[in-house]
Amino acid sequence: MNPAAWLGWGRYYAARLAWPGVLGLGLVLVAATIQLAGVTRIQDQNEELRLATERLRERAAMQAEALPVVDVRRLAALPSGDELVPLVASVHALAHGRQVSLDQGEYSWQADAGGRSGRYRMSFPARGRYPQLRGWAADVLAEWPALALEEFDFRRDTIGNENVEAQVRFSVRVGEGRP
Repeated sequence: MNPAAWLGWGRYYAARLAWPGVLGLGLVLVAATIQLAGVTRIQDQNEELRLATERLRERAAMQAEALPVVDVRRLAALPSGDELVPLVASVHALAHGRQVSLDQGEYSWQADAGGRSGRYRMSFPARGRYPQLRGWAADVLAEWPALALEEFDFRRDTIGNENVEAQVRFSVRVGEGRP
């Protein structure tokens, strides 16, 4: 059949269907075009993303298997819970040696998610002269390298007063064993 014959048949059926039929047929053709052009492309992208997700899950699983080995090594390097009593005694002895007054202390334990390690915090209101307070903090950190100085706030009542009040907070990561 030649193109003129196709055109004739098209006009004949368009006249029989009238405008609602032609509109419906046009919508069917638009839907088929969208299906072929858009949806298949989106399905291909979806498949690529699914494969990428699988690869990432496999990589994450391999990395998760390697983590406990690193954690065990790090836990072995941390001080144990048995070392906390000498640590606290040393903090107080060094304060006494530097003539720093520690009236009372707050001690808290915060376990990590796994429960095998945690953080031990010690907070002290301290009083003394500024150089003595700084020397005491330096001595504590030199004797216990695993200790961290989290807070060191100073307050002086008057300018002429040699004594300084300080709020000092140390923390230490503790490996095996609780305090």
